[in-house]
Amino acid sequence: MTGRYIVPNTIRFILVLLAQIFVLNHVNLFGWAAPLVYPFLIILLPIGVPSSIVIMAGFLAGLTVDFFTNTGGIHAASLTLMGFLRKPLLMQLMPQSGYEKDELPTFKDQGFGWFMIYAGILLFIHHFSYFLLESFSFHHFGKTLVRTFLSGIVSFSLFWIISLAALPQRKKMR
Repeated sequence: MTGRYIVPNTIRFILVLLAQIFVLNHVNLFGWAAPLVYPFLIILLPIGVPSSIVIMAGFLAGLTVDFFTNTGGIHAASLTLMGFLRKPLLMQLMPQSGYEKDELPTFKDQGFGWFMIYAGILLFIHHFSYFLLESFSFHHFGKTLVRTFLSGIVSFSLFWIISLAALPQRKKMR
């Protein structure tokens, strides 16, 4: 990851974590859906970022949310798991031409279909592990799945609205 991505990603980490902690954690739609947009901090890291940094960033971001919400580590655990599984998923979804150096995994750079699969899988991993740890039981497995899907839809929709306005437009070299 080159230096040009460090400052914007640091600013994005701070702003998203503040929004998650002080605004979005207080939103709960009928007890079934919670907007969790902080996983997109890990999802949107440049593709070339080493896995160790992705995992550490996931742990620290999750731990920050846990600290302010008194949730005992479930944010850190679920975001660390998602960060750990990010690189293998990127390898599975890699185009035949490969990825460019410092390429971003955004829908603007990779295409809508690719991004929906990539972000959808990672968001499902995060949300499912989060709600499973929150319930700490397989007894309510059906409810956990419903909450995972509904929260995923709400989170993805909120992210989509924000990203259309906030993500920088990159020009592809042809």
